Amino acid sequence: MATPGVTSVVLVDDHPVVLDGVVEFLRKAPEFDVVAECRNGQHGLEALRQFRPAIAVLDFSLPDMDGLELLDVIAAENLATRTLFFSAAPTDGQVAKALAGGAFGVVLKDVRLDELRHALNEVSEGRSLPLSGFVRAAIERERQRVARANMIHQLLTERERQILMLAASALINKEIGNKLELVEGTVKIHVHNIYRKLGIGSRTALIDLVDECREKLKNEAQA
Repeated sequence: MATPGVTSVVLVDDHPVVLDGVVEFLRKAPEFDVVAECRNGQHGLEALRQFRPAIAVLDFSLPDMDGLELLDVIAAENLATRTLFFSAAPTDGQVAKALAGGAFGVVLKDVRLDELRHALNEVSEGRSLPLSGFVRAAIERERQRVARANMIHQLLTERERQILMLAASALINKEIGNKLELVEGTVKIHVHNIYRKLGIGSRTALIDLVDECREKLKNEAQA
């Protein structure tokens, strides 16, 4: 049974030093009750279902089930748990997905423990954390990647997108032609059209563009 005025917390992190340090710190904070400390995603899932804590502190990268998957379960099962991500070096995509999925914030592991405590107090009151400079920058970079991937999808034909990805893999026109059973001259025309449509002028620029939003293009291709 929950203690009045005390916020139950489940911690899920596969780094023992981090997990042990945060647990020790929070157990000295009278407003929090650490009901479970988990070193992998599956254990974290079991703890969320068993204890239904007020707050889950999750890392993004976890063995067997990552933090974003746990966030999805919390939403799908209508758990009242509020989620705070605590991570060393999250990707832009992870930050954007976490906030879009209902997380109350993302805190980097280089913060002082009293800052983490303050963040948890904010979340316990139902307040999402203000967007830090890091989080704002991550969201903006991810927004730009999505916009560029959408531009490529909208402006290029399916054949041009195939050639784009092969060209970005450093294949020359002849090699691309061999893979797609096209004559080299036809590939050259397609590459010229790709340059024109995307407003780029070299293979280097093409490779840089694809590298920047490769994951988004891959996801679209699988959809």
